[in-house]
Amino acid sequence: MNNYTYNNLKPRQRVFIDALVESGVTRTKITRADMLGAMNALGLAWPPAWIVKEQDRRNGRGYYDVPEIGDVINSTIVSIADVPTDTTVVLDESNGTEHVVGDVDAEAIAELQSA
Repeated sequence: MNNYTYNNLKPRQRVFIDALVESGVTRTKITRADMLGAMNALGLAWPPAWIVKEQDRRNGRGYYDVPEIGDVINSTIVSIADVPTDTTVVLDESNGTEHVVGDVDAEAIAELQSA
């Protein structure tokens, strides 16, 4: 039994999960191609080993289970009144959902890029 939740991730792993969601990944079963947007945004040449090298995350040839994506997507459903003033709410007109976009933790990104 695995314990794959967003709260159990290290800060640099959270940055990658957040970048996946921001790049449009909404499924928890992903491919290396799905990771490209986040990798490019963070300046990474390779997908994170904690995803692609962990046997328990493999789900068929070329697919990886990343349930932490679901945690982020479910947690971003907020009321406009709950959004801090230094963030922006973006409305996705295709499905009527709102996404909160805020400041990225620059320190965590720098740590991820140096790893």
